[in-house]
Amino acid sequence: MNKFVFLSLLVTLISSTIGTNTYAEDKNINIKEKNKFIVTEVLDGDTLKGVISGEKYATIRLADIDCPEFSKKSNGKLSKQAKEWNMEQDEVVKLGKKSKEKLASLLKLYEENISFVETPEKVCKTGNGDRLVGILYAKDINVNEFMLKEAKCRPFSCNGK
Repeated sequence: MNKFVFLSLLVTLISSTIGTNTYAEDKNINIKEKNKFIVTEVLDGDTLKGVISGEKYATIRLADIDCPEFSKKSNGKLSKQAKEWNMEQDEVVKLGKKSKEKLASLLKLYEENISFVETPEKVCKTGNGDRLVGILYAKDINVNEFMLKEAKCRPFSCNGK
């Protein structure tokens, strides 16, 4: 990573840490509920695989956000998202690749200090019931909020669908 890209990412990370715990405060989530999370794979801008507390392998979905699809092989999600977001599919894919890269870069910077808090929300009936839903933290950065602010992701709610 060249110095300019690293410095740009660092400035973005520092500026995004202001007010990063509003979701946890709004949802009355106890900070003691954070579990260490080791990332094994970033699937897209809002879904990851990893190990929770050194013992449970899991796929997690970031709560309350929807990031752009990064692949044209997304079983109809891409066309639906392109229509909802009023964009061309290629444009959504381009944004999706950038959001996945942004998430991966952030987590790489803090790979030794990542934690996860499971929330009671579940992803709307998508057939992916094996995923945990929650808030991911990279040190003190609320990753869910970071992705909303910095990676072209959008708020998501089952009630809004």
